[in-house]
Amino acid sequence: MKKIVINYQLILIAVLGSFMFSSCLVEDDAIDFGDTPVVVQFENDAVTANFLKADVDPETFVYDIPVALVGAKNQPLDKAVDLTVSISPNSTATEGVEYNLLTESVTIPAGQMSVPVQIEVLSGNLDAFDPKTLVLDITSASVNISDSFQTSVELQAACPFDISVFYGTYDATGDSPTGVADYTVEVSEGPEENTLLLKNLYNTNGETVVELGTDVLNPTIDYRSKEFGAAFDIHPSYGDIWATTVTSGTSTYKSCDGTLNLEFKRCVGAGCFGGTKSMTLTKQ
Repeated sequence: MKKIVINYQLILIAVLGSFMFSSCLVEDDAIDFGDTPVVVQFENDAVTANFLKADVDPETFVYDIPVALVGAKNQPLDKAVDLTVSISPNSTATEGVEYNLLTESVTIPAGQMSVPVQIEVLSGNLDAFDPKTLVLDITSASVNISDSFQTSVELQAACPFDISVFYGTYDATGDSPTGVADYTVEVSEGPEENTLLLKNLYNTNGETVVELGTDVLNPTIDYRSKEFGAAFDIHPSYGDIWATTVTSGTSTYKSCDGTLNLEFKRCVGAGCFGGTKSMTLTKQ
């Protein structure tokens, strides 16, 4: 079947624009997505999938990559939707080495909105310091294909949790108040179990306390700076500024090499500043 790509975002913008115009005239109008086409797409454009690096070679895991229907009233269809996927030449992962594609053809049954494309991950062959990426394309379908027809899955090896892996000097790249993109951060043992003390986060010579979740397959970082009086800066009017968690999972880590990918809100006693700040800390 010929691959027809629909830019669903543009269609949605057009529908919303029409609604906004008409709502100025008729106060009680409701958005009706009934005329928008039904398309199929990957649920995520890109994800990082973590797999425990095992001693056996290779240990295997089955990993689901969901594809879904979007459009109309976002309701299931009364007919099945068939689709096929293929491996993009942009993939750096090699089939038979890091993974095996288990399902090239899948069907979204009538009455359902999504199904998984499955791969087998050979975790024993993953290199924690050189992760490979699998890129998949939706190549045909019995409905139109969205412009989100491609997804990339970074196959990242994870090591057993060890908080001491994160102690040391880091090169930081990202936001800073002076616009300097590169600086260093010192990371040491924190005040409680599974916490870290970060000195000079955001290049302000202050301190930040974070707690690492111990599930290395779902690595999370929460900020506990205010609790321990660890201000990374001082505002001339509002006093101490703390780094605060955005949402669970926004900040993550890599358990093998200690990399910290951080994003936080800047908060004072009166509330939080708009926007977030982010940086990547790479261990020297």
